[in-house]
Amino acid sequence: MLVGRDREVEELEAALAQLATGSGSLVLMAGEPGIGKTRLATEAALRAKARGLRVSWGQCWEAGGAPALWPWREAYQGLGVAFPEARALAGADPAESRFELFRDATAGLLEVAPCVIVLEDLHAADRSTLMLLEFVATQRALPLLVIGTYRELEASLSRDTAASLGRAGRHAKMFVLARLREAEVAALVHDAIADADAKLTASVFATTGGNPLFVGEIVREWRATGATDQIPLGVREVIRQRLALISPEARRVLEIGAVFGVEFAREDVTRIEPRAAAVLEEAQRSGFVTTRGARFRFTHALYREALYHDLVRALRHELHREAALVLRTHGAPLSEIAHHLLEAGPDAAPEAIEHAIRAADQAVAVFAFEDATALLERARSAIPAGADEAAQRCRVMIAQGELQLRSGDAAGRAVCVEAATLARSLANPALLARA
Repeated sequence: MLVGRDREVEELEAALAQLATGSGSLVLMAGEPGIGKTRLATEAALRAKARGLRVSWGQCWEAGGAPALWPWREAYQGLGVAFPEARALAGADPAESRFELFRDATAGLLEVAPCVIVLEDLHAADRSTLMLLEFVATQRALPLLVIGTYRELEASLSRDTAASLGRAGRHAKMFVLARLREAEVAALVHDAIADADAKLTASVFATTGGNPLFVGEIVREWRATGATDQIPLGVREVIRQRLALISPEARRVLEIGAVFGVEFAREDVTRIEPRAAAVLEEAQRSGFVTTRGARFRFTHALYREALYHDLVRALRHELHREAALVLRTHGAPLSEIAHHLLEAGPDAAPEAIEHAIRAADQAVAVFAFEDATALLERARSAIPAGADEAAQRCRVMIAQGELQLRSGDAAGRAVCVEAATLARSLANPALLARA
């Protein structure tokens, strides 16, 4: 049941109607966790399909490690369109080559337009994804509706992300989703509990503050226990209470899934926990996950966060290491493998640094210089103290210097000189030659 979003639905209908005239648009939905961004995007997708339009989704990976432009690539795959390969232009600077990549990407959508792309959790997007969003926002002649969702607070914590979304927002319809009013919360409660009285609905509103996810969780808890006289302390406690109702085996599977991210593949989890196939159905019945083909997705990021942050550190490190091994067996992107190794603790540091450097090289190949820089910064912070520390730091510095030079940043020369000085002090001719 969708309540309190009449204005937004009306504007989404107008954006869908606009596609029929050959004109596209961008809609950005911002708000706190649980406010209903995905629910509203789903409503738009259903209405688009009812009009005969093709709809595809792209998910930004909050867990980190996704390759550059991942949500766009995922959305293109859903539309059956090949995302173009990056190509360096002779004599062109990297920015010009990236522009050509973006132009090729939008041209490719003409095969399936008019269509709708939903990009979820843009606060977690890589820089290249946001730059392509900015580019698409200006292409009004392309019959494409892009709907982007993001958490306002998380987006504001990154200056680059906030600036990029702000620039895209100048060409967009902007929805900042507010919490529901008391009458709207009452409508949700009555939809689930027909005989709910005014005292009960007022209690739900007071407890949840009008957050739709919190309303749903508390109502679900009350229906399960019948204890409508007890008000849960908060949604995280409600989530933990619900997790206590599933079997330890199902929780274990969900914990493994949480390490992979908001979405995870059945096959990947089963490789770590062979009994997963038998209990994934229970996990789905619990309402914590839903399916998309052979993939599972947490129905809300808060479920994944609660499971992930409750893991003890040693187990979290172990599961990240196992996730990296699983992903490596089927040729997952290097950035994804590097992410898990970087989260696997100090024992995995040498391997993590190696993968991060290689993943940074791949990012540079598609002009995702900002993502390459972020990977190398993570690699540098992962270097453990010890005898090998200086050599590993030197390797990362060499990679950073090369990256800066390839992106046209002359400061990379000074970094390479510093790396050469360090290599000389280590009496390491191989590193000195590279620097």
